[in-house]
Amino acid sequence: MALISHASPSSHVCDEIAKFRSDYSMNFGVPKHGEMAKMRLDFLNFASSSSPAKTLLSLHAGNASLGCKRGSRLIFAASPPTEDVVVAAEPLTKEDLIGYLASGCKPKEKWRIGTEHEKFGFEIETLRPMKYDQIAELLNGIAERFDWEKVMEGDSIIGLKQGKQSISLEPGGQFELSGAPLETLHQTCAEVNSHLYQVKAVAEEMGIGFLGIGFQPKWGLKEIPIMPK
Repeated sequence: MALISHASPSSHVCDEIAKFRSDYSMNFGVPKHGEMAKMRLDFLNFASSSSPAKTLLSLHAGNASLGCKRGSRLIFAASPPTEDVVVAAEPLTKEDLIGYLASGCKPKEKWRIGTEHEKFGFEIETLRPMKYDQIAELLNGIAERFDWEKVMEGDSIIGLKQGKQSISLEPGGQFELSGAPLETLHQTCAEVNSHLYQVKAVAEEMGIGFLGIGFQPKWGLKEIPIMPK
């Protein structure tokens, strides 16, 4: 399963700050009194109308920089102070964090389950890892027998697609089923069983077996074949 979050609302704030900076590309080292007052007013208007949190702003003209106060600390931009403007909010609360994460959640009627099933192929007689030539033969066999679309990198086959399912080839030669987003565990179970049936139907004819684990328990790194990708 994957958690997908929406873009942060702070992106709007950053856009506004960038616009403010371009509008005031003057030398902040010795601003005129009228310019300083206008800057302060614009910042306060921006804070009250655009910021979702309570924002405290502090302008420090003497040090040629703009800062902001959080509690008793004064925060400055990391880049040259004559160019950067920093806007800081009061410390976030637990409710702020919960609300931000919840804003990216899907409604319950759109919840889905996605399966990832990773496994290593090996030669049954020697127990040695599959070579890429054997993996390519297996992928081609599954594609032709069970109507999968081939995923190619140049002349090399590196995966398969069928609807919203895909079979990917991992760097160490692992086969991985990336299942479709499904509504129930029963659908997921049927998908995995169908996948394993198809893989075994072709692999057994080649003298190939599989271990349904995500790591190689027997052979060292130098003995693992290099994949095209």
